[in-house]
Amino acid sequence: MSSEVDYLLKKVDQAGSQVIDNFNSSAVSKSFEQEVREMVSLGFFVKKI
Repeated sequence: MSSEVDYLLKKVDQAGSQVIDNFNSSAVSKSFEQEVREMVSLGFFVKKI
């Protein structure tokens, strides 16, 4: 019983890590990061005095 639980927990752990890795390397996060960089360079996040 406990070996089954251990196996399932390892599988869940692996799946979670894979989802995070996929998100980190996805085109969506890359394009979002690029948009943020462009907004910062254009001064959108600069506080108005």
